[in-house]
Amino acid sequence: MKNSVKDKIFRYMFDTLWKNRREDIERAVSAIKSGEKRSVKSDALKKWFIEMTGQTKELTAEQLDELKSVWGDIWDTGLVDPLWVQVYSDKTGIYSPEYVGSDIHYYNVEWSRIDYDYLRAFLDKNYMDVVLPCVKHPVTLIRKIHGQYLDVDFNPMSKPQAIDKLYENLDPGIVVKISRSSSGGKGVRFLGKGSTKEDISEALDVDPDVAVQLVMRQHPEMAKMNASSVNTIRIICIILDGESIPLSAVVRIGNSGSRVDNFSSGGVGCGVKPDGRLNDCGYTQKGERYDVHPNGFVFSEGFVPNFDKVLEAVKRCHMCVPMFGVASWDIAIDEDGEPVLIEYNVGGAGIDIHQYNNGPLYGKYRERIISDAFKNYAERSATLDFNYSIAHGEVTVYNGSRAVHDLIIPCSIGENPVCTIGDNAFKNSSELESVTVEAALNEIGYLAFYNCSRLKNIEFKKPVGTISRSAFNRCTALESIALPHGCKKICTYAFRTCKSLRKIVIPSSVDIIEPDAFLESPNVVIYCKKDSAAERYAIENGLKYKN
Repeated sequence: MKNSVKDKIFRYMFDTLWKNRREDIERAVSAIKSGEKRSVKSDALKKWFIEMTGQTKELTAEQLDELKSVWGDIWDTGLVDPLWVQVYSDKTGIYSPEYVGSDIHYYNVEWSRIDYDYLRAFLDKNYMDVVLPCVKHPVTLIRKIHGQYLDVDFNPMSKPQAIDKLYENLDPGIVVKISRSSSGGKGVRFLGKGSTKEDISEALDVDPDVAVQLVMRQHPEMAKMNASSVNTIRIICIILDGESIPLSAVVRIGNSGSRVDNFSSGGVGCGVKPDGRLNDCGYTQKGERYDVHPNGFVFSEGFVPNFDKVLEAVKRCHMCVPMFGVASWDIAIDEDGEPVLIEYNVGGAGIDIHQYNNGPLYGKYRERIISDAFKNYAERSATLDFNYSIAHGEVTVYNGSRAVHDLIIPCSIGENPVCTIGDNAFKNSSELESVTVEAALNEIGYLAFYNCSRLKNIEFKKPVGTISRSAFNRCTALESIALPHGCKKICTYAFRTCKSLRKIVIPSSVDIIEPDAFLESPNVVIYCKKDSAAERYAIENGLKYKN
């Protein structure tokens, strides 16, 4: 019975809110869901990582203390999960607090450095040789774009013509790749001697967008690693100060009989040293260590020919697409020893292969990369009356309700003090009549309460540092206001066109009042202490004042 009554009351309250403040409910829910999205993605990623790698040895108390110290302010955001350091340290046997979590890399570093509007078109394999002419590419035979068949020079052709063209090139073989939105070898088909025209037709039907290329003959040193797959070097680069910096290079080696070398398809990765020689061991995606590849290849005896050329090639390519501040490049070495770009990946390319094989991904650039990624970081959420963000332990209020009548700015949200009312926060809130500020504010931002035409009462219970430009501009119903002691600065147009404003108390703590702070507010009288900055301002600007 009690639950039934509670349900009815809740339903009534919700229906009333939905009727009167539907936009605010939608705004708040949208902000909260947006704030939770990263957390949900991060949790899913960590769950996958745990399932992939299995049970690992927990960090010691001393290691945790060092981890907290190394990550400093970022640790306080709650985003640094010891799990990543725990797994990499356990699997490799080398502890380091600088291993970076895939969630931080994907959802902070990459998000801050990649313009995703370019993504799908610029990663289409059918246009890669056009966008990146600075490097060698596999020989393209046919392009199928949005269902239309084209030759290498983009001349239209029919499907039967395309099939005939490919049938003529079954020796040495052809590879059919989905040209966009593919990863991990998805949709790749190999055709060679013995394949029929029906086989070719079926392969072409795999997707409306495919690129068809000749199978590349790789360098003998690369073929030694695994003859059945084209083994590529995966290099992850980041752009810093206008230069592409290779952070890590790993050769990806397919399994015996496999045609693809992808880490996610069971391949083994092995780190590449600066001189092109391979590390002494390699790792699978599960973190399994191999000193010798399952096919018998000894990692320590391998090397990448012309590795210096490979590095120069990816750096040239990366600067052709600088809108992708982080990118992973897959390079093969052809029989002549030349680097050949197979593909490149932007956003979500795995970093586990790098950290297993080469240690913490960011190396000497870690502090710089993390600082850049988090300089504008804020945790975001909302109440019914306003949205808010939390950065460095301080709350900023923004995007306020346009329907709120009586607004309270609280001292804190959770354990975080409210320090700022942001720019435009309550601009044009036509229903707002009173504001109670319980928080000690550093600033009331630009246009924060602009054109709140019904705002009559503002009460400050604690200091506010700065009243920014046009903060209360066009608050035409505002009659009086007492700024709290501790206020330091009143900016230009702060109280412009406050035609009903007859009394403003300005404490002696205010030492800066900018020109035209009370422009077009003809009735204002400044209440201030004798010999204060406010008195001098009133005298110099011909305003009425009382001590």
